[in-house]
Amino acid sequence: MQRLHIASRNWLVRATRWFGRQHLPLRRKTVLLLAVSLACGLLALGSWQVGRQIAEQQLAARQQMQALAAVMAEGTAAALAFGNAAAAGETLSALRGQTAATRADLYDARGRLFASYAAPQPQPGPEGMTLTVSLDVMLDGVRTGELRLFGVAPTAVSQWQRQSLPLLSALGASLAIGLIFATVLLHASLSQIEDLARVARDIHQGLPPRRVLRRSRDELGDLVEQFNAMLGQLQLNQTNLEITVRERTAELRAAKESAEVANRAKSSFLANMSHELRTPLNAIMSYAQLFQIDPRLDREQLQGVRTIQQSAEHLLLLINDLLDLSRIEAGRLELFPEPVMLKTFLSAITDIIRIRVQEKALRFRFEDHSSESTTVSVDSTRLRQILLNLLSNAVKFTDAGEVALVIHETHRSMKEVRLRFEIHDTGIGIDPDKLGAIFRPFEQAADVQRRFGGTGLGLAISRQLVALMGSDIIVSSRIGHGSHFCFELDLPLEQTALTTTAALDRMAQTIAGYRGPPRKLLVIDDTEANRRPLITFLSAKGFEMLEAPDGAAGLQVALEHRPDLILMDSVMPVMDGFETTQRIREMPMLRDVRIIAISASASASDHQHTLDVGADAFLPKPFTLTALINAIGRLLQLEWLEIDSAQRASPEDASGDAASGEVPDRARLEVLLRLAEFGNMQDLAAQAAELAASSDACRLFALRLQRLAEQFQSKAALQLVRSAMRDDT
Repeated sequence: MQRLHIASRNWLVRATRWFGRQHLPLRRKTVLLLAVSLACGLLALGSWQVGRQIAEQQLAARQQMQALAAVMAEGTAAALAFGNAAAAGETLSALRGQTAATRADLYDARGRLFASYAAPQPQPGPEGMTLTVSLDVMLDGVRTGELRLFGVAPTAVSQWQRQSLPLLSALGASLAIGLIFATVLLHASLSQIEDLARVARDIHQGLPPRRVLRRSRDELGDLVEQFNAMLGQLQLNQTNLEITVRERTAELRAAKESAEVANRAKSSFLANMSHELRTPLNAIMSYAQLFQIDPRLDREQLQGVRTIQQSAEHLLLLINDLLDLSRIEAGRLELFPEPVMLKTFLSAITDIIRIRVQEKALRFRFEDHSSESTTVSVDSTRLRQILLNLLSNAVKFTDAGEVALVIHETHRSMKEVRLRFEIHDTGIGIDPDKLGAIFRPFEQAADVQRRFGGTGLGLAISRQLVALMGSDIIVSSRIGHGSHFCFELDLPLEQTALTTTAALDRMAQTIAGYRGPPRKLLVIDDTEANRRPLITFLSAKGFEMLEAPDGAAGLQVALEHRPDLILMDSVMPVMDGFETTQRIREMPMLRDVRIIAISASASASDHQHTLDVGADAFLPKPFTLTALINAIGRLLQLEWLEIDSAQRASPEDASGDAASGEVPDRARLEVLLRLAEFGNMQDLAAQAAELAASSDACRLFALRLQRLAEQFQSKAALQLVRSAMRDDT
C-alpha cells in the first residue's frame, strides 16, 4: 500500500511538471484540466455502472438456470422413480422454449444416463460462456438421481462491447455539457486574470498603463481593485519622479552651465593674468640677461642682477605651474612628443641640477644605464619639467649628503624602450602618513612651508604629467633618512639619428656677431619695455634694427624697408600679430620674410595658431636671449662669430689683454682645469678668488676666470684655462 502511495505521488508530481511546462494560455490549460477531470470522472462512473449491470445480468442468468433445473428435477422425479424414460424425456423437452438452456441430462441413482435433451440451436461462440447447473432429483426426501442442466450466457467482454457506444455517447454528452458550464463559469475569472496579465505586460514594455475592469465581486474582483489602486499610486509616483528628474536635470544643467562659465572665466582670468604678468616679466628678464653680459658691471652689481634673474625665473615657474594646474583641471593639457636624444637631454638637466647642488655643498650622483645613442619620442618639455621638479625638491629638502638621479633601461624591443627614472636624496624625509597627501595641489606641511617655502604644485603637476604619459610616481620615504621617487615610461624608439640641439645652440654671451652682409630685423611690439632690450642686444650683435608699436605700423615699416626677419608680438592694439602675419604672407614682396611669433600667452593652442597663420617659429614670453639667438640663427642660417675668452673678462680688467698678465704655475693650472672640466663653477670661482688675492702677477687672469665661473660660463672658463696652459708651455 505504501509503495502504491509513493508511486501515485511520483506520477502526480511528474504530471504536474509536464503540465506546467506546456506553453498554453491559462484559459486552455484550465479547460483542458476540467475536460480531463470530467472525462476521468464520467468514465469511472460509467464503467462502474456497466460493470454492475453485467454482474447483475450474469447473476440473473445463473439464477434462471437454477430455477429451470429445480422445475425439471421436480418434474422428472416421478418418471425417474418408476423408470419411465419416455416420460422423463417428455418432461425435459419442455426446455425447448427456454433460450437460456441448451442441454439437459438426467442420471439415475447409479449415475447412468436415464434421459437427455439437446436444444436445436448451435453451440455458444467465442462471445458466450457456458453455464452448468447440477441438482439432485429428490422424491419424498429420497435421492433418485441427478439432473445436469447446461446453458449459455454472454461474456463480460461482449456485454462491454454492446454497451460501449451508449456509454461513450453518454460520456461525450456529459463532458460537452460540463465543459460548456465550466467555460461559462470560468470566463469571468479567467478574463480578470488575462486583463491583469495584459496590463502588467504593457507596463513592462513601457506602454501607458490602463485600469483593469472589475468583472466580479469575489476575491479576483478585490485583487483587481487592489491592482488598480497600486497602478494609480505607481502613476502618481512616476509623475512625481518625472517632475523631480526634470527639476534635478534643470538644476544640474544650470550648475553645469555655471561651472562652465566659472571655468571659462577662471581660464580667461588665468590667461589674462599670465599675459599681464609675462609681459613685464619679459622686460625684467631681458634686461637682467643684458646686464649679466655687460662688462661694465662690477662683481656686486653682477650678483644683484643675477638675483633679479633668479627671482624672475622663480616667478615664471610659479606662473607656469598655475597655468598647468588650470589646464589639468580643465582636461586641456596635451602632450607633444618629439624625437629626443636621451643622453643629451639628461646632460642638460644634470648641468642645471649640478649648479644647485653645488650651491648647497651637496654631492650629486648621476647614473645613466641606458644604451648609447638612444633616441626616443617624448614631450621633452614635460619630461624635463617632471625631472626638474623632483630633483629640485630633492635639493630643497636636503641639507647634507647627496642627491642622485639614476636611469635604468628595464626593457627594450624593436619599437620601444621602458625607462625607469629614480630620484634619491638624503634629506629630511616624509612622514609615511602624509605620503598620499604630498601629491595634492597646494598641499604642504606647516613646518615645511615655513622652512622651505614653495606652493605645493610641483609634485601635483608632475604626477598628472606622468599619468598623461601612462605611468605613476611611486614614493617611499623615512623621516630623517631621505626619500625615493621613481616612475617608469614606455617610450617609442626613433630610428633616425639626430643632430643634437646642444651642438647647434650658442650661448648669447659667446656671440660677437655673424658672418655675411648686414641683416635687417623688425621688432613689432606695443610695449616699449619689451622692444628696447631686444633692439639693444641685437644691435650689439651687428643687426640693423627697426621697430613698430603695433601691427599696422609694423606692416608699413616692413613694406618700406623689407626686413629679413620680424619679431612679432601676438597681442597688440590696432592690428594684432595674427592678422599682421596673415597679411604679410598674402603680400608677394614680403612672402619670404621670416617671422618669429613672440607671445605672453604660452598655451599650445596659441603656439599652433601662430604657426597656422604663417609664423616660422614661436617664442613664449619671457624667453632667454640664448633662445632668441638660436631661433634667429636657424631661420636666417647664420654663421655666428664667437667672442674670444679674453674679451669676456671682468670689468676691472676690460682694458687688459690675456697676454699682458702672467698665468699660474702648471700645478695650479691643472687644478683649475680639472674643476673646469667637471663643471664645478663654485669651487673654480673660489680658487680664482684665492689666486687673485695671493698673486698680483696672476690677478688679471684670476679675475677673468672668477667672473666666468660666477656667470656659470663653463665653456668660456674651460677655454681660458686651456689657453693659459698652452701659453705656459
